[in-house]
Amino acid sequence: MTSSDTTAGHDAAREHLDSLLGPSFTPDRVAEWLHSSGEHVQDLTARGDLVTVPDRDGRPSYPAFQFDPYKRVLPHVSWILRLLDPEGIDPWGSALWLNTPDPTFGDVTGAEALRHGNCHLVLNAARDVYGQRSQA
Repeated sequence: MTSSDTTAGHDAAREHLDSLLGPSFTPDRVAEWLHSSGEHVQDLTARGDLVTVPDRDGRPSYPAFQFDPYKRVLPHVSWILRLLDPEGIDPWGSALWLNTPDPTFGDVTGAEALRHGNCHLVLNAARDVYGQRSQA
């Protein structure tokens, strides 16, 4: 396998992940939406209150699914992120968990369930994930 094969495979995997997460936004755009500063967005990120994954160039990128139509963070996202990834080491896993349809939520994503007011379903499912990890 050549390095160009490896790069092509990496690019294809990255495109697949990007397609699963949907559109993402820069920290500046998120700061604008939240009527705050880039520093505040960095603080929210450091505390684990927002899902952020690196873009193709390694810069922070904020998937759109975690925001409502009024550009506010969906309810309970910070709690869910703390349950799914208490150490903050798997942002991709948290992002994919929140944006993958699940029968538990009526075949919609966790983010959609939050958007529709089914917070208890998503929080309970996240607690189950946390419980499974803590028993492992």
